[in-house]
Amino acid sequence: MNVRIPPAAESESRDTVLVVDDFHAVRAVYRRGLEAAGLHVREVADARGALDVISRSRPGAVVLDASRSSADGYGLLSTLREDPAMATLPVLLVTRHDEAATALRAGADDILREPFKPEELVARVQALLRKQHAWRSELHQRMAARSTQLDALGQIEPGGSVGETATRIVAALHRVGGIEAVAVIGLVEGHARLLAGAPRSTAPAPGPLPANVARMLDVASRMEPCNADVLEQEAGWVGGPNAFAPLRRGGTCFGFFAVRIDDWAGAGLATAIDLAAPIAGLLAGDLAGPAADATARAEIDELLVTGRFHPVFQPVVSLVDRAPTGFEALTRFDDGSRPDVRFGEAARVGRGTQLELATMRRACADAVCLDADAWLSLNVSPTLLRHPELLALEVEDLDRPVVLELTEREAIDDYDALRSMLASLPGEPKLAIDDAGAGYASLRHILQLHPEFIKLDATWVQGIDSDPARQALIAGLQLFAAESGMTLIAEGVETPGEAVTLIDLGLDYAQGYLFGKPEPLTASSPQ
Repeated sequence: MNVRIPPAAESESRDTVLVVDDFHAVRAVYRRGLEAAGLHVREVADARGALDVISRSRPGAVVLDASRSSADGYGLLSTLREDPAMATLPVLLVTRHDEAATALRAGADDILREPFKPEELVARVQALLRKQHAWRSELHQRMAARSTQLDALGQIEPGGSVGETATRIVAALHRVGGIEAVAVIGLVEGHARLLAGAPRSTAPAPGPLPANVARMLDVASRMEPCNADVLEQEAGWVGGPNAFAPLRRGGTCFGFFAVRIDDWAGAGLATAIDLAAPIAGLLAGDLAGPAADATARAEIDELLVTGRFHPVFQPVVSLVDRAPTGFEALTRFDDGSRPDVRFGEAARVGRGTQLELATMRRACADAVCLDADAWLSLNVSPTLLRHPELLALEVEDLDRPVVLELTEREAIDDYDALRSMLASLPGEPKLAIDDAGAGYASLRHILQLHPEFIKLDATWVQGIDSDPARQALIAGLQLFAAESGMTLIAEGVETPGEAVTLIDLGLDYAQGYLFGKPEPLTASSPQ
């Protein structure tokens, strides 16, 4: 049984204790003692009742009396521990016999042997709750920190030398805080090279590392991510990273990502493991060597077979009433790879069209959960538009308006041919040009293709409420769009001030975190 707890209900129930016992009189004794200590108490007579309560509102802890109904008590404990959602729910098992080893092996967090004093029951329950609260607090801090770190990596634009990319990675992660030391190490033909490290005041200068550092890291990388104290011992980096994870493409290790975090035990290792995949995506093309393309091609082929990706949808809203009028479909990869890096990689190794079609197919399937009147925006490359027969197979059965959002991953050499291909698609999908203002190509696309929608790049929008120069530029673009019969959509709107300014400038539509983050959909998703 998988128990799903609504987040609000879970928050409200953290100081609630569920008492499970056959006898009402025993439950009443437990209740009086726990309530006298300021705790909330729910009570049930059997396992079925306990599972029903837990499914509706997860308690902070469970007091389970197995002294009179050991089969039922241990059965409930087994059910809870088999369910991943309940594996960490604190359970105090009350027993009559000396069966501590049996109870602990079965999954109890603590045991209390009868007879006992009420104050001992209260003290043990309070200790379990304190541990649970501390664990939750630490988990939330870790999740918040990881989200910030991933956001920082997401802002890094690939380009330049591998050393420059590594420097941007290290600077971004060190800037967000919480990481005492961070480094990116390249491994080429058995030689380790420090590409970038922070803090610069203590890190060695970028360059070759001692041979035994490369040897020790290489040996360790064939097993599991582990301790990286070798950087201090052999490279003289006092206070440097003490945990690392290998950077891989396929089965090939081409470098290492190393960190030091002293706030929590094991946090450095967890951070290294979690961030290694997106960092590998940023560096693989330059570091993995001649075999990179073959490895990347094999990885893309595996993605196409396993489907380890999923669509997310971000609303495009009317700025006047904030009601969704359309949704942009985006792709997230299960290994944490950045979409722009992964799609660029696929295009480089000749798998771009296949990956686009596979992700588009998944997005179109999930889009049935969207409001029927909302249009669906699908990202397409010029290469895919050159194959309208393939694109038509994906969009012809969609019972909703479709917008094809032209990405800027490659050049367009024949605009007339592209217009003809668009006109041949079923349903007459509308065209949008993405990231307007981010580069010359997007402005040229607008002039040549005359799209229905122009999506204003987020860098123009951020902080626009306090930037008169950008307000003037957007006002001019809005006037051009209106006179040309096009609609301007602002991307990356995050604050009410930005939204109000865009309304003042005459824009009607926008998308951004202020209105909704990209989220996956289910059949029950409210729209």
